[in-house]
Amino acid sequence: MDMKTPRYDQMRRIYSLYTNDELERAAKELDGLTDEARSALEAELRQRGLESQDTSAKPIQAVERSALDSEQPTTSGSNWLWPVVTNEEEAKKAAKRGAYAATLVAVLTAAVALIAIGAKGPIMGMDGWAMLDALLFALIAWKIFKLSFAWAIVGLLLYLAEVSWRWSKVGIPNGGGVVIQGLIIMALITSVRGTLFLSKDRKSKTKKISAKGAVDDSVDSSLPSGRSRSIDLPTEGRVADLYQAWQQGGKEGLRKAYQHEDEK
Repeated sequence: MDMKTPRYDQMRRIYSLYTNDELERAAKELDGLTDEARSALEAELRQRGLESQDTSAKPIQAVERSALDSEQPTTSGSNWLWPVVTNEEEAKKAAKRGAYAATLVAVLTAAVALIAIGAKGPIMGMDGWAMLDALLFALIAWKIFKLSFAWAIVGLLLYLAEVSWRWSKVGIPNGGGVVIQGLIIMALITSVRGTLFLSKDRKSKTKKISAKGAVDDSVDSSLPSGRSRSIDLPTEGRVADLYQAWQQGGKEGLRKAYQHEDEK
């Protein structure tokens, strides 16, 4: 359970600047952390879809965590019509559903267009010009496979417009046709949800990388001459002290903090 305290919030901000590798290394030493730091680290790991490597700490908590995990809903396969989208893997699966749906629309439209060309007359309200529509949906499918949020929206809106137009021209199809169209619409909506999640996730990662780069530059420029940052992760207390010094005094605060350590 996350411990919502000022100390917890501070550790969350610190861990948000860590890379995935640094988080996984820190997760191997959960025993040496305070409750707030442990809770903040585990929350950051969950947010990034990583798993804690701590297998020795508190067996009771491990059992409780396993029981809670067993009660959680399964991945996106648990709800075919409205899958859960909480991480990158689920988002990609959701996006691909729309790509498969757009591919199906392209194939069926091309088939009807070919039949209409052979029959020299419209079939189901479509003639040979429907081949252009088939090519457009093939392009949409390819773009959604590339995880494009914009093209996922285009595919959904275009299909809704075409279904509405076809209903106005030839009427509402029988039960089977309505079901198929409904499933295609749900798949396209799912692809919009998946690509939207990925788009937001990419922007969030970009902001975190920029923020971490700014802090790293500040720390590097504040180090005394001839001193470089250690490859090993600093202790929790030292990280907190340096972070507080940087918040209060910026580069000058960090420089004084390092000088104080050298004097010790």
